[in-house]
Amino acid sequence: MQTSNLRISGMHCAACTGRVERKLLRADGVESASASLATHSVYVRYDPDKINMASLGEAIEAAGFKYIPEESHNANDLEEETRQLKRSFWVAFIFGLPVFLISMGGMLGIPTNAIPFHQYIELALASVVFFYSGSQFSSIALRNLPKGVFDMNTLIFMGTASAYFFSLFVVLMPAFWAQYGVHMPYFDSVVVIIAVILLGRVLESRAKANVAESVTRLFDLAPQTAIVVNENGESETDVRSITEDMTIRLRPGSAVPVDGKLTSGSCTIDESILTGESVPVDKHAGDPVYTGTHVASGTADYAATSIGANTVLAAFIRQVEEAVYSKAPVQRLADKIASVFVPAVIAIATVAAITWLILAPAPALPRAVLAFVTVLIIACPCALGLATPSAIMAAAGRGAKEGILIRNGEVLENAGKVDTVILDKTGTLTKGVFELQKIDADSPTDLLRLAAAAEYGSEHPLAKAIVHHAIATGINIPAASEFSNSTGGVQAVVEGKLIHLGTKGYLAEQGIDTPYTAEEGYSTFYAAIDGCAAGRLILGDSLREESAAAIAKLKSYGIKPILLSGDNKSVCDMVAAAIGIEEVYSEAKPADKRALILKLKAEGRHVAMVGDGINDAAALSEANVGIAMSGGADIAISSADMTLIGSNIGKLPRALRLSQLTGKVIRQNLFWAFIYNVLGIPIAAGALYPIWQLQLTPMVGGIAMAFSSVTVLSNALRLKRIKL
Repeated sequence: MQTSNLRISGMHCAACTGRVERKLLRADGVESASASLATHSVYVRYDPDKINMASLGEAIEAAGFKYIPEESHNANDLEEETRQLKRSFWVAFIFGLPVFLISMGGMLGIPTNAIPFHQYIELALASVVFFYSGSQFSSIALRNLPKGVFDMNTLIFMGTASAYFFSLFVVLMPAFWAQYGVHMPYFDSVVVIIAVILLGRVLESRAKANVAESVTRLFDLAPQTAIVVNENGESETDVRSITEDMTIRLRPGSAVPVDGKLTSGSCTIDESILTGESVPVDKHAGDPVYTGTHVASGTADYAATSIGANTVLAAFIRQVEEAVYSKAPVQRLADKIASVFVPAVIAIATVAAITWLILAPAPALPRAVLAFVTVLIIACPCALGLATPSAIMAAAGRGAKEGILIRNGEVLENAGKVDTVILDKTGTLTKGVFELQKIDADSPTDLLRLAAAAEYGSEHPLAKAIVHHAIATGINIPAASEFSNSTGGVQAVVEGKLIHLGTKGYLAEQGIDTPYTAEEGYSTFYAAIDGCAAGRLILGDSLREESAAAIAKLKSYGIKPILLSGDNKSVCDMVAAAIGIEEVYSEAKPADKRALILKLKAEGRHVAMVGDGINDAAALSEANVGIAMSGGADIAISSADMTLIGSNIGKLPRALRLSQLTGKVIRQNLFWAFIYNVLGIPIAAGALYPIWQLQLTPMVGGIAMAFSSVTVLSNALRLKRIKL
């Protein structure tokens, strides 16, 4: 299966996105389709052996929209759409303002009747607005009419056309309409409705650009060229020509073009675009570098290991894209409602007009026309279509900025309900690598120097930790000879001294007794020099600096943390006590982890699992929300719903808080979108007239409709700025 993001022109409401999706899903070979009103595109997963891009485009066109092929894309597509909207708006404003002033002349103290042929002037100016600016709606509505397709453009076109042609007949046949009590046209409603809705669309386009900013800038991070080094020297090369194992040179201020590992030199790299961490990272030979990160200082060479779609940045972008174009479950209800919404509104408007004709006091006809037009205008489901995708886009962009990858909208909704978080220990709450914690000896520095020399050739993780610590503290490690390695320890001759290093049992086998004892919760190496006990080296997996603060934050959000690990009880209890976790499960096998999650879910708990190892994959898949550390095993990351870039557990509370806030914003948006139509349509139809003699005008309906869309988008934009 392949995925493609197809650009579409002409979508303006929830009914539009639903129609595109249904048409594509009917096509043979399409597995899923998710259209986004916020980006004017549809994310399609399909089988290329059964359907090609041309056929996908035909399906979009058959749904009543314009498909924009990839080769026709350019960076200014969205800007051109916005410019066209602005032109149409300004024409509507400039030509419509005199119509409004003439029409409202009496209220504004302007003697309208003193203006010769004022109704013909209104007709001429309103015609420019209706046929030029209004073509934004009429062209789509008329194109879709033979297909039986009805959307927001249909409502606007029917409403403004009804008002325009009714007013045209009033001007051309004044005597006929006078007998029905009609003496004035409603050109003011036509021009104001078109101008207000266009203004709303201009504001929407700006808001959409702001919502998408954090996502779209990801595509600009990777540089287009790289400095490749070979036997002929160095040369600037197009990134698309780079192959694996090529040597690439990094200089201060440059961006990393492809993923790789440093082979020589050293540098400091700003990885904030991927990790969200502002502190640059020192890189030495053997360390990885990632596409799109920036060299802050230093010069180094590295070998390319991953290129194109296989880079970390490409995977990052794919996951963010999937989140942006996905739908939260709550949106599916909105889409179902939108699919029948437009025909229902046309029916309601027709019934309202007939009711006014039958029951309204004279003059009934103009009141019926007003009711018909106002219902059509106020009911446009723009806000409904923007409610969820705008929030998901803002959340996905904010998450990307924070170094939190979110798989899709459903994950956001599920994560917002989490009340219990199960955390693995190693690599999640701890760093996942052994470090030298303490040395007990008469001369700790001398013992470290000798121990590092004896362990220098060993591949054991504890031995590596000793050597690494010695190097980090600036100790000059001497050479060792007569090295031998056996179960439990090593021996070597260093500076003429016989060094034994290992477990207490290993030293006992060598006939050496040591008074030193083990440290609870840690691994202990015992040392002897020339057959005499010399001290002990205590090693352990260090806690991440941010672990305790992360647990405290989770508790403040009302989320219960649980430690679940395969490590022994003493180590787990020590870690839990250090960071404030009360409920601990130790010595757990992968099946035990999955069983605990099933048990908690059966109790009605909404569970998130955080892990980084292969043994966490089943539990991550079983949890309501699986959260992986980016430094962990690939299978753990692929099984997860969220990934914390940089393996920073401090991002966990922010990820869950972002999900909670996103769910809240979506519910707020859908509430206001629904309540707006639930209240607005009956009022527009005339429900308040019998009580307060109040009937909305089409002009007020147009203002209310545009305001609802801007309100929904503004609410979603809060997610970009809100404190996590």
